Amino acid sequence: PGEVQNHNLKFLPQAHGILIAFSLADKRTFEGIKTWIESIYKHCDLNIPKVLIGNKCDLVDLREVPEHEARKIAEEH
Repeated sequence: PGEVQNHNLKFLPQAHGILIAFSLADKRTFEGIKTWIESIYKHCDLNIPKVLIGNKCDLVDLREVPEHEARKIAEEH
């Protein structure tokens, strides 16, 4: 989860926007966002629009990523 694979990166330079998704019920996927963001900044225009998506919000009892942590990453990038 959250692992960047080289075959995915070949599309980044042509992208007009980036969707970054993670599971609110799996902290590992959230921690992987940093790697994706580094790759985006390395391979794309720095001003490319980015949207951070936290899925599995219906699994309230299994939530591992607090809202304030996700908001912080979203606001920083």
